[in-house]
Amino acid sequence: MEFPKIQDFTFWNWLTLALGVLSIISFVNAFLNLKTRFRDWRAGQSKSMFEERAELYRKRVERFKVYDSFPSAFIADIIHFISNTAAAIGGILTLEALVMGLTYFLDPKFMLELFNLFVLMDLFLLSFATFTIGAHWVDLTNDYQKQGDMALKIINLINDGKKKGYIDDNDDLFNKIFHPMDSSEKPHK
Repeated sequence: MEFPKIQDFTFWNWLTLALGVLSIISFVNAFLNLKTRFRDWRAGQSKSMFEERAELYRKRVERFKVYDSFPSAFIADIIHFISNTAAAIGGILTLEALVMGLTYFLDPKFMLELFNLFVLMDLFLLSFATFTIGAHWVDLTNDYQKQGDMALKIINLINDGKKKGYIDDNDDLFNKIFHPMDSSEKPHK
C-alpha cells in the first residue's frame, strides 16, 4: 500500500485525518475518566492499594496548598509538564531524522515515502501531545477548583476503607490527609 502524499490530499482526506485525530482524542478523554474511577474502585480491593490512593490524595491536597500560597507554582507545574512532553517529541524527531538519514544512503526514493509517513505520524503525535498537555491542565484545574468534589471522593474512600477493615473506625484519616502534621506537631515517642 502506498501512502498518499500530502500535496495530493483532498478536502476529504484532510477531513478524515482531522476526524480520526478527534475520535482518538475523545477515546483518550473517556479512558482517562474511566481510569480515575477505576483507581478509586481498585483502592477498595486491598489495603496496600487503599493506602496508595490515600497517599495520592494527600499529596494532591499538599500541592493545592502550595498553589494557594504561590499561584505561580501552578504555572510552573504546567510548564514542567510541557517541557517534558517537548523533550519526548524532540527525541522522537531526532530518531526520525536519523532513520531518514540512513535510508537516504540505501534508497533515496524510499526516503521520500518514509518522509510522507513520518509527517503523518508527527501530525498525530503533535495533536496527541497537545491533547495530553491540555488534559493535564484541565485535570489540575478541575481538581483545584472543585476541591469539594475531591473531598467527597476522599470521604467515600475512607468509608470504603472502614467497611472493609483497612482502617480503624477511630482513625481520623480525613484530617491526616487534609491537615498533615508537620514535624513540630508530631507526637513524641
